[in-house]
Amino acid sequence: MGRGTHTPERLPLDRVRAQSELLAGQPVLGRAIAAVTDAVAVLNTQRQVVFANRALLDLAGAGSIDELAGRRTGELFGCLHAQRLEEGCGTGAECRFCGAAQAVRETQASGAPAARECTIVGRSRDREVSHDLRVTTTPFDLDGENFVLMSLRDISAEKRKVALERIFFHDVLNTVSSLKIYLTLLKNSKPAESGRLLGDLEAIADGLAEEIQSQKMLLNAEAGTLQVQQNLISSRELAEDLLRSHRTVRLAAFAEAFAFVADNAILKRVLGNMLKNALEASPQGVSLGFSRDESACTFWVHNPGVIDEEARPQIFRRYFSTKGKNRGLGTYSMKLLTEEYLQGRVSFTTDAEHGTRFSVTLPLRRAAG
Repeated sequence: MGRGTHTPERLPLDRVRAQSELLAGQPVLGRAIAAVTDAVAVLNTQRQVVFANRALLDLAGAGSIDELAGRRTGELFGCLHAQRLEEGCGTGAECRFCGAAQAVRETQASGAPAARECTIVGRSRDREVSHDLRVTTTPFDLDGENFVLMSLRDISAEKRKVALERIFFHDVLNTVSSLKIYLTLLKNSKPAESGRLLGDLEAIADGLAEEIQSQKMLLNAEAGTLQVQQNLISSRELAEDLLRSHRTVRLAAFAEAFAFVADNAILKRVLGNMLKNALEASPQGVSLGFSRDESACTFWVHNPGVIDEEARPQIFRRYFSTKGKNRGLGTYSMKLLTEEYLQGRVSFTTDAEHGTRFSVTLPLRRAAG
């Protein structure tokens, strides 16, 4: 097995097809792979697919092995990174963090089985689709050639359940605990303190309702059932509403006032997540700003912190988080809600000199009449 960490040049398609015929000529191997319920592919030393079972063909939306022969793992699912790279899957900076690529490389380097989890983001019918997979790889030799047997198990439902339970129940229980504490304080408070405590209780209850609505919105968005409303929105009123919920955030001095049409609830959810993430990264120095030109309006959140270079390519991946395991739905939901339901785009910049800025850009739609 090769021990390099680089991605070797591809074999020409006629050579790949010869390898496919070699494997197809092994009836025991073919029957064993066909019997496995997980998606299974055989890769050559160049990490190209040379053989696959029906489950993998179905997962990749292919009718036959001829359609997949010569592709690499990310290319089976239309990986966005692979599409942007001239040399394809496995050749970009982002590929260093891909669990599928890591498992294959480990097996090729060590000659031993390996296992990783990965999320591959591709496109289907002009919509981004995330594939959450558990990848296992095992090496074997045939007629003097080295191959890797790779199985792919779809763990999307499992990952979603764990993440939602971790985030939703953890956050809701924390909020309920705060409610109980404030109710106890209110019960034992003096009349002069009651007004302040009731105000805090109202804010906590509003936060609890927001958390429940946020999870409901995300589930509907992933299912494709989220209904989009067309609301006339004032940029200033939207900002003031957000700042009431995030009192340590300041409004940028050059924030421009304008009116536009979009779904107010969805946009508030996206910007609320941006503010929450910024405050968790840097409790002080967070600002909210907005501007427009003739065709688009942009809302942005800035904090003085900087995102680690290793984390940057993974920011919008589902379940990736710098805050711990089984989180990472905040930035993912920003992208999903903005691009699929607001017809906008979300982006970020980060460096030590300028800090981190997340932006939402939407088409500037004005009210009719």
